Amino acid sequence: MKSPDAANLSFLEHLEELRARLIKSIAAFVIGVTIGWFVSPQVLDLLMAPVTRAYHNAAVERAKSVVQIEVGDDNVVRLKNREGLGHLNDNPNIEVFRAGEKTPFKTFMLNSSSPMIYLRPMDPFVIRMKASIVVGLILSIPILLFQAWGFISPGLLPNEKRLAGPLIIAGSVLFPLGASFAYYLLDVTLYFLAQFAVGDTAMQNDAQAYISFALTMMIAFGAVFEFPLLVVLLTRVGIVSTDWLAKHRAHVFVFQLIVSAIVTPTGDPVTLLSMALPLQILFEIALIACRFLDRLSERDKEEAEANQPGASQGL
Repeated sequence: MKSPDAANLSFLEHLEELRARLIKSIAAFVIGVTIGWFVSPQVLDLLMAPVTRAYHNAAVERAKSVVQIEVGDDNVVRLKNREGLGHLNDNPNIEVFRAGEKTPFKTFMLNSSSPMIYLRPMDPFVIRMKASIVVGLILSIPILLFQAWGFISPGLLPNEKRLAGPLIIAGSVLFPLGASFAYYLLDVTLYFLAQFAVGDTAMQNDAQAYISFALTMMIAFGAVFEFPLLVVLLTRVGIVSTDWLAKHRAHVFVFQLIVSAIVTPTGDPVTLLSMALPLQILFEIALIACRFLDRLSERDKEEAEANQPGASQGL
C-alpha cells in the first residue's frame, strides 16, 4: 500500500527522483574516493603487509645457515657465533640479540629483496587509484544505502519502513566486515603458499596484479556479506517466508557455494569454503532476525485488529 505522496507521483516524477538520488550517490562516492586518495598510501602499506610477512617468514624458515650478532649494553656489536663467518656467502638469516638475551629481537635475510615489483610505468598511479576507489566505496556505503532506501520506501508499509535504520547500519557494517575477513584470509593463504618455494629462489609479485587480486577479493567478500540484508528484504516484501528459507537451508548453502565459486578470484576449494561457511552463519543470523520481525508484524496486526471499530462488539 503506497503513501498518497508516492501514489500521486507520475512516471516522469519518479524518474526525476531517481536522477536526484543517483546524483547524491555519485557525489558521495566521489567525495569518498577523494578522501581515499589521501589515505591510499597507508591502505597500500596495509595491503602489502601480508605478502611481505609471508615471504619473509618463508625465507627465514628456508635459510640453511644463521649468523648471530649481539648488541651489548655499550652499543658494541659482536659476532655471537663465530662459525657463522663461513656462511656469509650463503645468504643466511641474520639474528640480532640484545646482551644476555636468548631470543633474537630482529631477524632478517642478507641481500633480501622486496616481494613486490612494478612492471609498468603507470602501475604506481593505477594501484593508488584502485585503492582510492575501494576506500571511497566503503566510506560511501551508508549514503548509497540511504538513497536506495529513500527511493523504495514510499512503496512500503509503515511497519516495513521501520527497518530503514537497522538495515542501513547493518549494511554499513557487513561490507567492511567481509573485506576484513578477506584480508585475514589473504594473510593466511599467502603464508601457506609461500611454504612451497624451493631453495634460495626470490619470490616476487607484480604489484598491480597482487593489489588487484587483494582488492577484488575484499570487494567480493564485502559484497557477498550483504547477503543477510537480501534475506531480510525478501521476507519483508513477501517473496519468500522465513519458514520456507529455514526448510530449504541446504539448498541455500548450495546456492552460496555456487556464488562463492563465481565471485572468488581464485575459485579454489579453500577460498570457496572460506566464503561459503561464514555466509551460512550469517544466513542463520538473518533467519533469527526474520523470525523476530515476523513476531513484530503479528503483534502489529493483532493491535490493529483490536483497535478497529466494532472489534469489542464481536466479543
